[in-house]
Amino acid sequence: MDKSFDKMTVDEKNVFLYGFWDKDFYDSQKQTHRMWRGILFLIQKYMRESKSMIKEVIKENSHSIVCPICHGSIIKSHDTYVVGEKDIRAVLTGSIEENLEILKKIPLTEEISKITGPNAKLNDDVATYPLEKQVYLKCLELKNSDLYGFTIVLNNINPFKEVAFKYLDEVAKNNEIVVCDHEGVTLTKTDIIKKYFSSGKLKKLTYIYEMANYTRISTQLNKIKKTHPCAYCKGKGVIKENSIFEGVDTTETVCTSCGATGISQDGLNLLVEGIPVSTWLFGKLSDLNTIKEINSQLAELPLMKKIKDLNKIELLSIVAYYDK
Repeated sequence: MDKSFDKMTVDEKNVFLYGFWDKDFYDSQKQTHRMWRGILFLIQKYMRESKSMIKEVIKENSHSIVCPICHGSIIKSHDTYVVGEKDIRAVLTGSIEENLEILKKIPLTEEISKITGPNAKLNDDVATYPLEKQVYLKCLELKNSDLYGFTIVLNNINPFKEVAFKYLDEVAKNNEIVVCDHEGVTLTKTDIIKKYFSSGKLKKLTYIYEMANYTRISTQLNKIKKTHPCAYCKGKGVIKENSIFEGVDTTETVCTSCGATGISQDGLNLLVEGIPVSTWLFGKLSDLNTIKEINSQLAELPLMKKIKDLNKIELLSIVAYYDK
């Protein structure tokens, strides 16, 4: 850290950005061993999703690259390991088709290949696949896991019900399957947000109070948190204590004095746009008088929730309200 990024070598830049995984180091201040995970890991860990010009710039300029540490092999070790006359790294960075001679010994290879396609790389991140492919792969995994006597809860499964039960009928013979979804809703939450909340007045990061034509309330509340912080948690909303457990730096507990708001009682009694701060923080959409003729579903929406935090029924209720 004693030189600027521009003056670092390629290897030093890689370590700075992506971490050093060969060995850990000793943190004398906390008296524990740590692993340097890279500055990008720290940015992702502490950067919350919110509206910000610099965050939009970061997102627009982000792109996937091959990991410069393991070169796509996803293996931490540098030892050579041969599988079928090929190094394991060559196997993992190759496709199913390229490694068919090795993989054909595995019974599920053909089924997986039908789902992903023969050109799928073995080190592909399944999370980057379309949701339908992810569902196929997860159901295939469950089907071949030899589960017995388990309760399997399927969340948000309606959009993929036909796909799922094609695989899970066999699993249901020895296990209980619980479908947990909103009846009659055949869209995923992601699809609903993309279809109805990607443009216009309400977007993914819009606060519920903005439906009542209020703006920048969260900004004003943050200012009050700074000027009237809770005396116990110092405006953090949580109380941190040094942990007695090895490898755990601190433990956090919710501050009961301020209700995790980080604002003192005097601050909670202040008015913003003629409404108490406590109402903004804990109130519902029905507590505001500027929006009329809302159904019970919308009336119960917390003012400080964002569109992305709502469930599918709540999202569709908003859509129906504005359509009306």
